Amino acid sequence: MFDAYGKLSSAEVSATEQSGRYSFQAAAERRILADIVSKLSPTPDDRLLEIGCGPGNLLIPLSFLVKEAIGIDHPSVVARGKARFRDAQVTWLEGQFPDVAAAGAFDCVLIYSVIQNLQSMAAVEAFLDAAVAVLPPGGRLLVGDIPSTDRKARFRSSDKGRAFEIEWRKVSAELAKTAPGADPFRVFEGVSSLGSFTDGELLALLQRYRAQGFNAYLLPQPADLPFGHTREDILVERP
Repeated sequence: MFDAYGKLSSAEVSATEQSGRYSFQAAAERRILADIVSKLSPTPDDRLLEIGCGPGNLLIPLSFLVKEAIGIDHPSVVARGKARFRDAQVTWLEGQFPDVAAAGAFDCVLIYSVIQNLQSMAAVEAFLDAAVAVLPPGGRLLVGDIPSTDRKARFRSSDKGRAFEIEWRKVSAELAKTAPGADPFRVFEGVSSLGSFTDGELLALLQRYRAQGFNAYLLPQPADLPFGHTREDILVERP
């Protein structure tokens, strides 16, 4: 998936699509920032690290709220981010975390719409273990936009969910008619990844970090985010 996102950056896609969302979700994507700020609580004295920063849709605006912001992603994706925004406030690192890591501790760490792209729960645990290791006392890690199999099933079984599904199919069909064969996400075909998590797997992650002495919480996403009906966030704090 890491290399597939790198390949996607070379295609003629919007920054919204580069981040794994559909072009018609651009307006909803703009609401993500406020939700992250409310959960991660960045301050002007904080160092912030975004792992899997994409072309900077979140990293760039968050950089105005902190002392220093660092983003890590595929070299092709980072190149696109640098072309959008060059400022000493933001440092772009090329490579795959944790093989490539930023020095020092970080008060805020953001991993948004990333862990579902890993191949196993063991890989997720190792990835998150490396992320919480950079938190100082009081540091916060937000693992955001996690697809939840069980939350999706609960939503789809509701009246609101059934109505949403009908509307989603209409929008998707219309998009296919206006731009046939132009689906940018074909680069992901045949690439294996976890894709989503059960309630049990998400709760096991909370227990894992609570057992290590962290505070850990499962938080809902607002319904007006791009996939807000079916995704959840995890907040981990070092006391």
